[in-house]
Amino acid sequence: MGSLIMNTFYKISKLDANKVGSFEYEIGYEFNPFCNEQVDETYLVWVDLVEQLKDNENIKKVDWSQLEVIDETQINTKITNI
Repeated sequence: MGSLIMNTFYKISKLDANKVGSFEYEIGYEFNPFCNEQVDETYLVWVDLVEQLKDNENIKKVDWSQLEVIDETQINTKITNI
């Protein structure tokens, strides 16, 4: 049987998201921790992306090992209606 691969995310506080900030890491690709705001006012950052960018100075500003990791079944994103 094949295994189900789920995306995993760090839950990051607004304070830590501000430390990291938004930045372009490749032409046309932006790291933006503010894209996925949760109901509990935290943000989600894809674990694999943090691993790829672990040598980036902005990423080093946060101790990612201290953050909660959730999978995609635990996401509770704020939805705004226009």
